[in-house]
Amino acid sequence: MEYIVKVPKKYNSSKWNNMRVKVIQDDGTHAITENKKRKKLRFNKKWLIPMNQ
Repeated sequence: MEYIVKVPKKYNSSKWNNMRVKVIQDDGTHAITENKKRKKLRFNKKWLIPMNQ
């Protein structure tokens, strides 16, 4: 399942916005994800929007 990242403006991390990621691991309120370049990133679950396939 792929998700799109939407980080709120107050965090000034807009470089991650609209990036496609896949969830690898789930740890409570956060999810450990992997992008196309196989980089592992940790995001709040609220920021992950499921892609419509």
